[in-house]
Amino acid sequence: MTTDAWPETAKAMDPAEATLLRTHAAGDYAGIADCYFALSLAYSAFADNAKDSAAHEKTNWREARICYQKSLDIWSEKRARGSLDNSETETAERAAEGVARCDVVLAKLGGSVR
Repeated sequence: MTTDAWPETAKAMDPAEATLLRTHAAGDYAGIADCYFALSLAYSAFADNAKDSAAHEKTNWREARICYQKSLDIWSEKRARGSLDNSETETAERAAEGVARCDVVLAKLGGSVR
């Protein structure tokens, strides 16, 4: 799979996410957050190994940040509702660290962090 396919994968999740947010299915929130987190790891790996162009590297870091942030937003909402369990806390922390890492890398690359 090429890096160009990942944005389409992330976009495909948006309808499912919207449905879950409307129904407040807390158990499904975690699944969506985990999926976004997995996508962020993939984008980060693509960015770390980008050999074709600086533009692709920046794009992958931006996409990684977006996915980390979406994951973090869901974990933060669960925390605010008091439904974040111990196993999810670690992933939430890793998502926050991922957002910060992407911000640092994008700032160094001269790219927009948002």
